Amino acid sequence: NITQEFAFNSYGIAAVQNWLDNPTANQGIMMGDSNSYWLCIRSKEYTTVGERPMLTVTYATDTDRPTISSLTPYNNETNVGFYDNLLLSFDENIRAYTGYSITIKRLYNNSILETIDAGSTKVTIDGNTATIHHTTAFENATGYYIEIQSGAFRDIAGNSFTGFA
Repeated sequence: NITQEFAFNSYGIAAVQNWLDNPTANQGIMMGDSNSYWLCIRSKEYTTVGERPMLTVTYATDTDRPTISSLTPYNNETNVGFYDNLLLSFDENIRAYTGYSITIKRLYNNSILETIDAGSTKVTIDGNTATIHHTTAFENATGYYIEIQSGAFRDIAGNSFTGFA
């Protein structure tokens, strides 16, 4: 027995359901995820039904939005380098999307230090961690905060991080 877990959006769920609903007409199914794990099940390779592979599908719809579980530098940290990256760790794996902004602002007057598109090369994703590579130096003895537009980060199921301002 092989067990493989995949996260599907609504299109993937519909494809699997169609495969299950039409066992005599289907030619098989190929499933994959963002980590390049692929599973191909061909249902018509064998002449008798008993020799065909069995697919058991159980699924639950993921409706939980990703949330931030930790920040680096942490809130109110004072020993931050001029070009230290910002790390956002989420409670689940995420993806970044183009067209949504991450804005770094000065605390004392709310002026913008830098605005970064979440889908740009200045944001890298590794599983559940987003690293923001800003190119404008932090100023000495200045507090900062970030604003993240809702939708900039989404989990594998497509649920958006709500962002914060």
